[in-house]
Amino acid sequence: MVTRRVAASQQARKGWPFFLIFVLVGLGMMVPFALQAVRDSRIAWQYQPTECQVLGAVTVNSSSTSVLGGSRYSTDTAHREFSWSYRVNAVHYFAEGYDNHDGIMATGQETGDIHAGVRMTCWYDPANPQKSVLARNFQPRFYLGALIPGFFILLGGGLLRRSLRRRPDYADVKVSQGEQL
Repeated sequence: MVTRRVAASQQARKGWPFFLIFVLVGLGMMVPFALQAVRDSRIAWQYQPTECQVLGAVTVNSSSTSVLGGSRYSTDTAHREFSWSYRVNAVHYFAEGYDNHDGIMATGQETGDIHAGVRMTCWYDPANPQKSVLARNFQPRFYLGALIPGFFILLGGGLLRRSLRRRPDYADVKVSQGEQL
């Protein structure tokens, strides 16, 4: 009797397209966080200070509604956006916003003392002086949202790796040879 090892079913390998889609969705969801990280680093390291004058402020209100567990929830938020003017290389510029997140994540305490006519330091991009911010804020809580696409990438990537690197299971097949006469 001769024993041969034969590869068993390759069912685990058939799931790789699903796992690849999982990884690609996670990467797509990660793009806004990567773009904001580039913007945050440019503002932190390359923007230069200059004096500006605040021209005015507008309160921007937004509301959202969601349904969770059969209940409807409404959320109303407000943030302040400012307009200011500044000079760079004898050229006069106007800008709007507040920080590198456009003031959406700024607290009322941060923006409370700013009003029309105030002179303060603002930060401009030397490569493109039309871009500026009143505050160079880094908001770590924004990046907590990256945990969701990170979950997609890690789970999908781990399963994809396992499905593509899985060694085939072998089964012992016993073959008997006939007797010679």
